[in-house]
Amino acid sequence: EMASPSPSPSPRAKRPRRLSRPPSLPSPSSNGGGVVPSATRTRSAADGASLQSSLHVPSPPPPKGIYLAPMVRGSELAMRMLARGHRHGDDGAAGGASLCYSPMLRDHEVISVHQAWRRLRCSTASGESSRSGSGEHDTSGTGSDTASSLAILSGQVEMDAAGRTVNSLQETAYLLLRDSNPKDMANLVIQICGCDPKALVNATTAILEMVAATYDGVLPSGIDLNLGCPQECASRDNFGAFLVERNEDGAVDCIGAMRDAIDKYMYCVVGDDNRNEYAQRPRPRLSAKMRLLEHTRDSIAFAK
Repeated sequence: EMASPSPSPSPRAKRPRRLSRPPSLPSPSSNGGGVVPSATRTRSAADGASLQSSLHVPSPPPPKGIYLAPMVRGSELAMRMLARGHRHGDDGAAGGASLCYSPMLRDHEVISVHQAWRRLRCSTASGESSRSGSGEHDTSGTGSDTASSLAILSGQVEMDAAGRTVNSLQETAYLLLRDSNPKDMANLVIQICGCDPKALVNATTAILEMVAATYDGVLPSGIDLNLGCPQECASRDNFGAFLVERNEDGAVDCIGAMRDAIDKYMYCVVGDDNRNEYAQRPRPRLSAKMRLLEHTRDSIAFAK
């Protein structure tokens, strides 16, 4: 899928460009989702603006070999394990997939799962604090919000008779928080989709915060923006190949915002006093899976 020369929905000539960062990174709190990842709270907006130009440290090159592409209900953990363990060649010595992608996640659903995850963590911490002080069980935090969070994060994914997901947030939570392990996560690229740089900043930071807390501090090998989906849902919600077709500059802005979000998260985790560690610590790569355009030169120009 990643190498097939599939045309964009309605190809047209693309002008060469270079990736450019937005002049300032949007504040996570400015998104409609209202997510303010905890890692970003240790810096002020002025700090972010002054540090932005010096934060980016190149990620290590991706591994060579075969990649397992992102597939909805097709590239979950079980499939990734099979792909990595596959042996081919006459002697069976050649290895399987050297890098795997998750199924695609929607940015607004990642944000909603993150909000539920934080509510539940805060409720649990509050309950433990109350019990340790009084010696009694405190049920005051078991309200509708907590119940809703528990339903989303239960690990159960309800399906209807036709095999469709009843609650997409349950599926997103399962894929992020249960369908992996530290070894898998270190070799996994999490793919998300969206068209709003502010929402993608929040989703990117939310992924990093939840994954690090869930998988013993391990971060994903990378985060990928879907710029290739040709389906009707992508047209309706203006992501994937349709974002590139309708708004090339917007697609570039999304990538720039996500790059800055990764850099700022890593800086906040390491802290002001450990700049050498910040420069040396491996960070998730950022990539964008795109559809090849009608002409090779146009694909190369857009990628640049």
